[in-house]
Amino acid sequence: MKTELLKIVDRQYPHDVAVKPKEIWILPHGDKSIPEYLRHGITAFLEDYIHDWHWSNGKLFYHGAGAKDSLVVLVYHE
Repeated sequence: MKTELLKIVDRQYPHDVAVKPKEIWILPHGDKSIPEYLRHGITAFLEDYIHDWHWSNGKLFYHGAGAKDSLVVLVYHE
């Protein structure tokens, strides 16, 4: 599993993400690093595809409940 940390600066604009992630997790406010294990409601919160985010042509559109300047973990399964 490959992960990448992305800062959501503004939910109104898409972010450049070349490959569509399999999952997106939002970190609790104040956390600055990817936890060793992603567990919903314990170390992070799993975001729902379509409801919270979608990806199209190299652009990630995040429209979840996370506040401005939230950190999200992009998960790619290899």
